[in-house]
Amino acid sequence: MFPIVDVRGNVIGFGGRVLDADNEPKYLNSPETPVFEKGRELYGLYQARRAIRDAGRVLVVEGYMDVVALAQHEVGYAVATLGTATTGIHVQKLLRQSDEVVFCFDGDAAGRRAARKALEVNLPELVDGKQVHFLFLPQSEDPDSYVRARGKDGFEALLDKAVPLSRCLIDELTAAVDLTSAEGRASFIHSAKPLVAQLQNNTFRVQILRELADKSRLTPEEVAGLCGLPAVERKRPVPGPKTSVRSSPPLWRKLLRLLVDAPHVVETLTAHHRQLLAGNTDFAPAVALAGEVEAKGITSTAALFEATRESPYAELYKEVATENMESPTHPEEVRTELEGVFAHLEEWSVEEEYEQLVSKPEKNAAERLRFQQLSRRLSELRGAGGVGLRSPR
Repeated sequence: MFPIVDVRGNVIGFGGRVLDADNEPKYLNSPETPVFEKGRELYGLYQARRAIRDAGRVLVVEGYMDVVALAQHEVGYAVATLGTATTGIHVQKLLRQSDEVVFCFDGDAAGRRAARKALEVNLPELVDGKQVHFLFLPQSEDPDSYVRARGKDGFEALLDKAVPLSRCLIDELTAAVDLTSAEGRASFIHSAKPLVAQLQNNTFRVQILRELADKSRLTPEEVAGLCGLPAVERKRPVPGPKTSVRSSPPLWRKLLRLLVDAPHVVETLTAHHRQLLAGNTDFAPAVALAGEVEAKGITSTAALFEATRESPYAELYKEVATENMESPTHPEEVRTELEGVFAHLEEWSVEEEYEQLVSKPEKNAAERLRFQQLSRRLSELRGAGGVGLRSPR
C-alpha cells in the first residue's frame, strides 16, 4: 500500500500494487473523492520537493515502485502519475516545481504511445524558459530495474541523454512521411497543424515553425498560415517608407538561389564546404546543381536551365529563380552571403558532434581534447563567448 498525499502533506488516498503478477489490475487506487482526483495528483511530489529544487529538474515515471527504488538510490526528484495518462494539470504542477521536466518511458510500443500522449498534453503548457525532455529506457528495463542494476550514476548518465520535446515532435511528424516528395511534405504539414495550433505564441513556437519550414521547403510564414496561425512577426528597423519586408528563406534555399544566379561560385567551394553539404539532406538539390555546373562547365543562369532540364530538381531551380527573394548581385556581396551560409552549416555540424560528446558519460583523452576544440569553435561561430555551452561530464 502506498499513501498518496497532497501538496500540504495530507493523506488523501491510497494506491495498491498486487503481489501476484498474474492478477489484474496490477495497480488499484482509492475511489475518487472531492479531495482525490487521479488527474490532479502526482505520487511522491510532496516528498520530492527539496530534491527537485536541488537537482533543478523533476523526473516523471510510471509506477509507485519506480519512485521508491529511485529514492532508495538517492534519485529523490522522481514522481509518478497515479495509473493514468499525464494530464494538463499534471504538467502545470510539474512546471511550477522546476524549469526542467523529464518524462521517462519504457522503450516498447506502449511506451512510445504514452510518450505521444504526454507530448500532446505538454504542448499548450510550454512557455519560454521551461524545458521538457523524454527518456526512453532500453527494452525490458524500467527505472526500478535500471537503477538497481547500475546505481545512481548509471541512471543519471542515461538521464542526461533524454531527448528534447522539440526533437520528439519533429521525429514523430517525419516518421511516416517522405520529405523528398511534394505529397510527403504536404502530409507532414497537415499532421503538424493540430499540434502547432496548441502552442502558445512565444519564442518556442517561432522555433518550431522554423524547424517545420526547413523540413517542408516552406517559409515560417507559409507554415504559420497553413497551420491557421498569424504570420511570424519579425521586428526590424524601419529605415524609410520604400523599405519592403521580405520573409527569410530557409538556408538551403538561399544557397540554391546563389548557385542559380551565379553558377561560377561553385569554383570557390572547398572540400570542407562540400563535406558540410554532404552531411545535410536538405541541401541535396544544391549538391546536385553544383555537380551539374562542374561537369558541364556552366557559367550562366540560362545555360544552367538548359543543362538541368532532365534533373529531378529542374522545377525547383526555376521556382527558386523566380521567387521574390533578396539575392546579392555584386561579387563581394555574393561571397559574403556564401560565407554566411556555410558558417551556419558549420555551426550545426559542430553542435551536433558537440552534443554527441556531451551525452557520453565517460570520455577518453582524445575525446576530451576534441570536446575542448568543439567548445572553442562553437564559441567562435556563435560569437557569444560560449554562452550556454554545457561542460563535459
